Amino acid sequence: MSTWASRPIEEGALLNPAYLAFLLNGVARGYGDESAGTSLPFVLAFLAIPLVATASNRDALPRTVRTSFAVWLDRNPEIRERTPAQARAFWPLVREALLYGNSSGVIRVASDGSVESAESLNPKRTSPLWGLRQKSVLTGRLLARTGEVATALRLVGVSP
Repeated sequence: MSTWASRPIEEGALLNPAYLAFLLNGVARGYGDESAGTSLPFVLAFLAIPLVATASNRDALPRTVRTSFAVWLDRNPEIRERTPAQARAFWPLVREALLYGNSSGVIRVASDGSVESAESLNPKRTSPLWGLRQKSVLTGRLLARTGEVATALRLVGVSP
């Protein structure tokens, strides 16, 4: 992790640990809701954040979970192409968000490494965060419907 003083201003403002922990809370909530309470596997946090934190990926997300993750990626090949590089670039930021979120109580990292939504964060519909919350929950639901973790990773060309 680099020091805050050495980071680009945009990274510090837009990809700070609190914001990414907020997104992880939504992803974990959506995953848990869709998978009957199963916690988000640790490795999927590193896939989910580039999908929901990057505006171009987030804007391309399907409206509902009726479109499967595989079909969505098939319709958006550019996302499949750039996700491996984004996952590598986001790795230290996601790690930082997991540490911050766990220590602040926004998420809970279990002893097996899975991630749970520790508290309900529901911004008002008029808040700019409301749309981000919806997209992060949707991302968690899409990943939960994919089945095996290895399947989700293979679909985007990422290996654990």
